[in-house]
Amino acid sequence: MILDASIALIFGLVGATIAAATAIINLIAAAIEGIVSIFIDGFTLGRIRPRNDQPKKSKPVTRTQLILCAISWLVILSMLLGIFVIPKIREREITLIAKDGHPLPFAAVLITTKNATQSRRTDTAGNLKVPRFGLQSVTLKDPRYIQTTWAHPNIKSPLEARRTILGSSLDKFADSLLRPANE
Repeated sequence: MILDASIALIFGLVGATIAAATAIINLIAAAIEGIVSIFIDGFTLGRIRPRNDQPKKSKPVTRTQLILCAISWLVILSMLLGIFVIPKIREREITLIAKDGHPLPFAAVLITTKNATQSRRTDTAGNLKVPRFGLQSVTLKDPRYIQTTWAHPNIKSPLEARRTILGSSLDKFADSLLRPANE
């Protein structure tokens, strides 16, 4: 096994050396030809070509090749569709806001579908992705806000929630800490 690998390495190095030498010799021949052709019209030098570098006749495209090409394009397009388009169709985004219009960052939400119940959190802007199909209810279950459940027909963005005493005091505290320094 090691012998096979070493023989393959040697032949690979020899082949690469021959290919590099061929390219260098052809470059030198082209340079000489360019310089001499300034003084003598029609002067050419031959080039070194590998043995199997003869022009090949193009074969006509068969029906099988066209079908395989079409199938490969269909596979690529379906993969792109599955990666980029289907998630946008399957999910929609809703926004949770408080009565005063502020978003609900990192609020705990229970999403109930036909099959299961998922626990998620909103992002920093109060946005949440929920399934478009099979959604039964969305329940806000966070100690900062009064627990509210929205059933399927009433789930329209934005969903408005009410704060608890804890939530309103935390928001006032956060507003005082996050106020810009120049105010």
